[in-house]
Amino acid sequence: MRAILVALSLLVAQSLAAQPLRIAYRIAMPDPASHLYDVSIDVDGARGLTLPLQLPVWSPGRYARMDFARNVQEFRATDGGGRALRWDKTNGSRWVVQTGGARAVRLRYRVFANALSGTF
Repeated sequence: MRAILVALSLLVAQSLAAQPLRIAYRIAMPDPASHLYDVSIDVDGARGLTLPLQLPVWSPGRYARMDFARNVQEFRATDGGGRALRWDKTNGSRWVVQTGGARAVRLRYRVFANALSGTF
């Protein structure tokens, strides 16, 4: 369950100064035996040429750094029309999507989650 919360807590690290971002999260587990969750994040109102994204490296109540991003698979980004957007993973838990000025960005990825501990 914690893996779901971590997947949903992908933070959009962008200023909300002008028009606020609208962010919609969807999560599905079409094949529970695979332990893979399908995560979709729709960002509307993006500004600028890049959209930085960050997964947390901590868990509430825990003081150790965690590598939640290691379980992310098949990360992809598209604009509102479905055109693939280039992205770079700039460190272990941070991605930067090159929006090309697109105001709508669609993110899709899978998360492998098979541990029932309080951290993962």
